[in-house]
Amino acid sequence: MSFVPILNKPKGTEILPAITITEKNIISKVQVDPHKVTVFPGPPLESFLRAPFSVGYDGKIDLRELDHSILITPFLLNVAPLLWILGGNYSIDSMDEDLFRSLEKIRDGFRSMYPEIPWEGELIPYSLTESSISEHRGQSPSQVLFFQEELILPILPCSVNQRKRYCLQ
Repeated sequence: MSFVPILNKPKGTEILPAITITEKNIISKVQVDPHKVTVFPGPPLESFLRAPFSVGYDGKIDLRELDHSILITPFLLNVAPLLWILGGNYSIDSMDEDLFRSLEKIRDGFRSMYPEIPWEGELIPYSLTESSISEHRGQSPSQVLFFQEELILPILPCSVNQRKRYCLQ
């Protein structure tokens, strides 16, 4: 994977337009509401995602205060395998640096499980941002954690109490 040097956008932007590195921008815009993020797919994904990708969270955290590179993480985790299978170079405005490095490990896992598939597509961020969340790991009870139940439940054994979910890691 390759990337262009880090050039961060100012925080607080409500709409994040995709920049033009290639003609294959995967995000046309990101709309951030206090408790919901909506990602509008760019042209290469419009035929696969017929509606914007939305994720909502509880009211404890105002999502407008978080960096956009963190907010688009659920979208990127959902579309990265598709991009790898399609082949070619795809771009986005920014990506969290930890996610960028983790995606290569995830792709290696897919390559091991499905060696007959080339997995040659590239997701190229215009900039990489350093997450401040990892610096404060374990220091705050209101830490932000993004996950999709459908993806994590087969991996982590969880017990559901009436109001709380306990997962063993």
